[in-house]
Amino acid sequence: MESSTLSAKRRKNKRVLRIRKRVTGSSDRPRLCISKSNQYFSVQVIDDSKGITLASMTTASKEFKEAAKKSTKTDLAKIIGNEIAKSCVEKGVSKAVLDRRGSRYHGIIAAFADSAREKGLQF
Repeated sequence: MESSTLSAKRRKNKRVLRIRKRVTGSSDRPRLCISKSNQYFSVQVIDDSKGITLASMTTASKEFKEAAKKSTKTDLAKIIGNEIAKSCVEKGVSKAVLDRRGSRYHGIIAAFADSAREKGLQF
């Protein structure tokens, strides 16, 4: 059982590195990096050329604790998509590059991306 878990982790890491080789963020199109676990969902907008994080949000923060008790994970992803898009537009970022970190584009990832696009973020 342990060997199958280990090989699944290795496969995931290989996917992450394969995607990360092609996806880089610049000052005009920063990288929108999504990280998800079974419990939390977090997003960062990163300018790789300068090495700085422009904006970040997570469901583990205090402002999402009450919403997490009442909502599903998909609803929280939609809320975070709206909020991160608002903060990016305020900072003058209208285009980004989506970094899924090896996850498939469905469910929570798709809900986040759709809500961010609705608020004006392009990727």
